[in-house]
Amino acid sequence: MNFPLEDMDNIDCWLALMPVPSLDEYGIRLSESVLSLALNDLGIDIGELRLEVDCIECTSPKFIELSTILSSPEVVEDLTVIANKAMSYVTDLLGGPFLQSYLDRALVTSSRRCPHSPNFVALDSPRVEYAQFEAITTPTSPITYMIVVGAIIATIGIVSTLVYSVVKVIRSRRRKVWLAKLSKKKIRFYLSRQEEEDALTRDLNQGTRSMFRSSSIPSVVRFLVPIVILVNIGLFLSGHISLGASVDINAQIGGESFKVKEVFVFSMAESVMDMWDAGAKVSFLIAASCILLQF
Repeated sequence: MNFPLEDMDNIDCWLALMPVPSLDEYGIRLSESVLSLALNDLGIDIGELRLEVDCIECTSPKFIELSTILSSPEVVEDLTVIANKAMSYVTDLLGGPFLQSYLDRALVTSSRRCPHSPNFVALDSPRVEYAQFEAITTPTSPITYMIVVGAIIATIGIVSTLVYSVVKVIRSRRRKVWLAKLSKKKIRFYLSRQEEEDALTRDLNQGTRSMFRSSSIPSVVRFLVPIVILVNIGLFLSGHISLGASVDINAQIGGESFKVKEVFVFSMAESVMDMWDAGAKVSFLIAASCILLQF
């Protein structure tokens, strides 16, 4: 009854009559707070959606066929279904928390904008600010990938060293057990044979050269083989990093053709990085390990 007539056209004054909900630091209504303004149900239905195309100046006679196709009952039915699905999405969005948070914030600020409200503040006063939501981001910098790849390489090295050490210990124990079952005569025989093999190996190492330095192998082969190996490694690396494939769109509307290049591109490296960005850490580690092991 104390509502001034001069504020009858002020929507904020009408909203100020409603109970104000309690909001958190992000401007979201607390679960135990009162719900005084909400959109409970919203329905939008399109009975029929028809597209009519009139060609004023056309470069292709097929635009006339396009106009006829758009007016056909099948196309009208399909367009109506698509439009109703779009409206359903909009109504679900407006009936969800997105619109509700907007309404709750409007109730909180309405009393500050109503001239006859006790909480009225000047128009030049600071606005009500809410904290921003922290977006969950995944680090995608090259340094992160280098660290992850380095950790994978280090892990592979450590695992390989442990496996080698375990195999060596097992072989040493089996050798000791085998020697314990032999007689002294057989032990001396095997020791002398081992000394002969070691002496032969030392003579070969001292009296022969490596394949790269050997004069028995043609110079062309000695220099060409390492180059071919390096080129093969480079091609292998390029195949994983370079563009693997791309998806282009070739369409034709009314006789007019258009092309959209590289709508989607992917390569081996990008696919592995996408695994990391999507949070598939285990798949990323497996894929990266397979690539490293191939090198």
